[in-house]
Amino acid sequence: MSFVFFVGLFAIGLHTHSQLILLFFVLLCSGKLSKQLLMKWVHAFTIMLSPVCPFFCQHLWMVLGQKGLILDAKWPAAGKTDAGLMRKMDFLGAFSNQMRSRLVKAQVIAKKAQAKNKDLAKLSPPDHCTILVADKYPDWQQKILESLSGVVKETGQLPGNRELVKVLAPMGFSKKEMKDAMAFAAVSKKAYESVGRQALNTTSEFDEIALLNKHLDFITRCVRAGVFGSARLPLLDFRFLDSA
Repeated sequence: MSFVFFVGLFAIGLHTHSQLILLFFVLLCSGKLSKQLLMKWVHAFTIMLSPVCPFFCQHLWMVLGQKGLILDAKWPAAGKTDAGLMRKMDFLGAFSNQMRSRLVKAQVIAKKAQAKNKDLAKLSPPDHCTILVADKYPDWQQKILESLSGVVKETGQLPGNRELVKVLAPMGFSKKEMKDAMAFAAVSKKAYESVGRQALNTTSEFDEIALLNKHLDFITRCVRAGVFGSARLPLLDFRFLDSA
């Protein structure tokens, strides 16, 4: 099966899922994407796309070496989702996006500085990044999370953003601190609505530094795909915030 075929199928079905596209192409170009896994995905996705593009998918079905009509094929059944693994993947994706954004911003700042001062013409991009990883929330944020967890335990849900003020009021925040507290509580509430009770945990459910170091090559390729092209990326160094 040609690379063009794969790209065409991928673009047709997942053109709105940019993060997933980036993930697949990073793995494909790195040579670390299992051919068996890739073919399983192509097989399933061809079937799922067939109601929309029946003639095109019938041709793909034959290219895949399958017999009969694709409309008679059994609909793919999804296996059980590993929620913990998905949260790790979301963490790596969010981290890669933040790194890419920060490095793009650094490039823009460097170009503007060079435009104003020709003596900075040889200004090079950053060659080292130290990432400080906290293993727990600050005390004031832990108190908010514990309070929100208590509300969920009592009522089974979190109140609206306006009602959150009543939850935070007994904590003794100043007017200035209350603004930050409300912002954090609102973000935590949104995360709770998305992933459930684990969003209110005061510590991470996995070792973030170990995960980042284990998948450093993946992170580097994701960041490079969006920022530097084939250029050299900065050396990434991960440390716990308390030891920095």
